[in-house]
Amino acid sequence: VLLFNLGVDIAARWMTHGITDDLLLNTLYGGVVGGIGSGLIYRARATVAGSGVISRIVQLRTGLPISQIYIFVDGGIIFMLGLVFGWENALYALIMLFIWGLAADYTLEGPSVIKTIFIVTDSATAVSQTIMARLGIGVTAWPVQGMFSGRAHDILFCTINRSDVNTVHLIVAEIDPQAFIVVGQGHRAIGGLLRTNRNGG
Repeated sequence: VLLFNLGVDIAARWMTHGITDDLLLNTLYGGVVGGIGSGLIYRARATVAGSGVISRIVQLRTGLPISQIYIFVDGGIIFMLGLVFGWENALYALIMLFIWGLAADYTLEGPSVIKTIFIVTDSATAVSQTIMARLGIGVTAWPVQGMFSGRAHDILFCTINRSDVNTVHLIVAEIDPQAFIVVGQGHRAIGGLLRTNRNGG
């Protein structure tokens, strides 16, 4: 906190005149630069001053994305300031806050370059073997029962690179057109068989 405040004071004295007086540009780039800086600080298991301490504590206890916590915590403060000082600057501050949170999330957790796939199918063996053969990844299966129909099915689960999503769709559509597929976001996969995508997803 001390270093953060010291850095702000030094920057304010060093840059006596801003790069631009455009309020929108200051809002956008302030959110990006501030979010990246906050994300780097959080990755080092440190925190920034003010509401950043509260946001980090809530994030560690709940697992919620830091962007959502920022919006709730700082958004409430900005709302109260808007009542006193007017809404135009408060609305710009909310835009900056949203961008700040997104940039902090991206810096802290990294890009979502992997996908998690759930496949409900009656042809689990054929689908899983084809996926493993074509993509070179592991597939996990377990039996389930549809509560509406009462029929037994199998669920397949695998973690794939983002660029392989369409390939999995084509494989499943070819073998079991009636299968149900859910695609989820992932940030990191550790262990197991996940083929490295050298093209970055």
